[in-house]
Amino acid sequence: MGENMEGKARFNLGRGHGRVGVWLTGGGAAVVALLMAMAPATGAVAPKVTLKSPYAGTLASTGNSGNIGGCSAKVTNPVKGTWNSKNGSITMSGTAKSAACPGVNQGSGAGISNYVTVAIPIPITANGTHTVTVLWNWHVSEPTSLKVGGKCPSPVLNAYGYGYSYCSASAYASISGYLHIEDLTNGTTWYPSNYWSGATNGSNTYTNEYCYSGTCNFYNSTGHTVGGLGASSFTWWINATLSKGDKVIVVLEVNGNANTGENGYPAGTASAAYNLATLGNGGKVASITVT
Repeated sequence: MGENMEGKARFNLGRGHGRVGVWLTGGGAAVVALLMAMAPATGAVAPKVTLKSPYAGTLASTGNSGNIGGCSAKVTNPVKGTWNSKNGSITMSGTAKSAACPGVNQGSGAGISNYVTVAIPIPITANGTHTVTVLWNWHVSEPTSLKVGGKCPSPVLNAYGYGYSYCSASAYASISGYLHIEDLTNGTTWYPSNYWSGATNGSNTYTNEYCYSGTCNFYNSTGHTVGGLGASSFTWWINATLSKGDKVIVVLEVNGNANTGENGYPAGTASAAYNLATLGNGGKVASITVT
């Protein structure tokens, strides 16, 4: 479907992707050993431990991809996904644009995405059930624009009076994030009791006309969704049974996506972007607390 661009090879990690020992390299055992070696020595500390940047011993995977198709589509990726262990920040940005194409059932589409996955070692200082909380702060902008012009073409009827026409246009942008913890000592994975709804902005319009035996029915709809934009914070929390001295990591994946499409309408443009990187925007792992 036109051009395709890839950043660093994406590893199999994130929501529903399984354990970190599989995705960081092809050799899970080697990665477990590496993370164990990189985990900072904690020494004698109180049962409650709060970590803040800089985060020692982290490992990160980043990547980006884009696709375009049709008569007029474009993607840009000014800031690829990045992790900064010194201040706990995650940044990324991307833009997708597409335009209507002349002709029945013609269109164009564009998509751009980034991800950052980071593993952060945390200390376990006592046996028992622990609560791990991760405070995530973000400031994100997601400008979108959707325009259509002209009437969706009428169906071309066959000899029996049947026909169908369809037009659609959409522009969506989102930032999402998923979290879990892994006990590398015994291979146990623990998932959060709550989920971040992310940040989303987008619109769509849809037109459909269906003719049956010469009788035509017309349907049109529009929609818009928005939430989580600007500055805010969210705290994940996970309850896990862990043993003192176990090598445990918090695994956080943050994704950015922008998608646009124009199909069937005589004229129109669609654009969508996510900015978690510049103009005061960005994401940060503010703290990790183990109790």
